[in-house]
Amino acid sequence: MRPSQPKILLLYKISTYAYYFNANRRDAKHPVPVKSMVRFKKTHLQHYKTLVQVEEFLRKQNIRYSRSRRGQKIDFSKFDFVITVGGDGTFLEAARYCTNQVILGINSDPGWSVGRFCAANDKTFPKLLEDMFNKKTPIRNLNRLKLRIPARGGSAPGGKGRPEAVNVLNDALVCHVNPAAMSRYMLQINGKMEEQRSSGVWIAPAAGSTGAILSAGSKILPVSSEQWQYKPRELYGGYHQKYRFKGGVLSPQQSLNITSLMNNGVVYVDGSHLQYLLRFGEEVIFKKSDEPLKVVMP
Repeated sequence: MRPSQPKILLLYKISTYAYYFNANRRDAKHPVPVKSMVRFKKTHLQHYKTLVQVEEFLRKQNIRYSRSRRGQKIDFSKFDFVITVGGDGTFLEAARYCTNQVILGINSDPGWSVGRFCAANDKTFPKLLEDMFNKKTPIRNLNRLKLRIPARGGSAPGGKGRPEAVNVLNDALVCHVNPAAMSRYMLQINGKMEEQRSSGVWIAPAAGSTGAILSAGSKILPVSSEQWQYKPRELYGGYHQKYRFKGGVLSPQQSLNITSLMNNGVVYVDGSHLQYLLRFGEEVIFKKSDEPLKVVMP
């Protein structure tokens, strides 16, 4: 069927129902309304039904694969293709570590899961997988941003426990670790600096322009655009403060620097699961990544 055996990673999520009720049995301590339980159970069953279908298809095609759930340490460099089963959260976790791999997202329950990056569902994935392995399906390059937190004071690159650089596909949020606290920082664009106080700053490439940054007041960019955006949230206007950098579209050649004026700052990457604490004076640098993500997206 295909000239050589590809190396495939199948990454899947643990359903909300399995996490909260099957494993930890929290329902026994904190009863949940019956209507909510029915919904959790329904999407749980649909998710694992899709996962079983995907594995059955791969086995019938004599395709070897490695299966792993979200949150585990994985060496993505060993694989040629990555298949995610879940929603956008599962896809984004895999996308963060992909370099030259081709990735296909399968939305395991379109009636519930958000799956903007997922090209397939339980009914359409067989043909897309077959075309993907035979290099017949369109592969789209989605531009990402590169996030760096330079070392400070002789510490390890990016600080203890932090990589030197991270690719961002959907968005990043720089803010105070406490959502009720004011975020204080210095914003620098094109060599010009401005001190701001707000609820934080969204930064997103084009692929993430329909997410949180849109709700904050930005605009939708074509998904393949090399442009990217930033948008401060709820700028504090006390003391007749006037701001120049209220948000906007940046070119692929531009960079954006944010210096934390908080000792308890944080940067969230593609959701809430990946976060890095920022000390007072630490800087976060954003620019266009030179590693676009290869996505099956007909």
